[in-house]
Amino acid sequence: MNHWAAALAFLVLSAIVGGSMLVIARVLSVRERMEEHRKNPACNSCHRVIDPLGGINTLWPLFGISNQMLAGIALMLCTVVLIKMKRQQYVWVTLLPALWLLICTTVASLIKLFDANPAVGFLALADKYRTALDAGQVLAPAKDLGQMQNVIMNAYTNAGLTVLFLVVVFSILFYALKVGRAAWIRSERTDKEMPFEGMPSA
Repeated sequence: MNHWAAALAFLVLSAIVGGSMLVIARVLSVRERMEEHRKNPACNSCHRVIDPLGGINTLWPLFGISNQMLAGIALMLCTVVLIKMKRQQYVWVTLLPALWLLICTTVASLIKLFDANPAVGFLALADKYRTALDAGQVLAPAKDLGQMQNVIMNAYTNAGLTVLFLVVVFSILFYALKVGRAAWIRSERTDKEMPFEGMPSA
């Protein structure tokens, strides 16, 4: 096995391990687990400080989605490089896990956007808190109407960023298909995009 095959095998193994951690199943969300944890008075005194609204409870779902999307982008780029190098026999090594990650992250993003459960869907969470805010109610973890507005803003921000991530990923997929197809039909390698220039003599 040459060094290219070894590098590709390592990349694919990393992507599969990372992708398998993206479980699309109904389990307690981070927010729900933290709410249960904070019911312990000894823990709540600290978490009131270290878990403010807009902190890890808000950012963690976005981190999970964007992390796996980045892996999918890397695999798409590796696939294009292999085609430009005329190593089409190895394309499946990066293409299959790239497709798997794209499917998983797209489905997960759509679930986070449109799921009707406020504990899962960003828009449902915003609607729930907006309805409560209009009625003058305060829902946990917010402590006042100002924090209710913060929760709504955070949910809409998460939804907007998720849409942005999807647009970026599918834009890269479009150009990867375009460049890959153009390189596939050419008979010569196209991975050297600039002519070689030697180091100037001292």
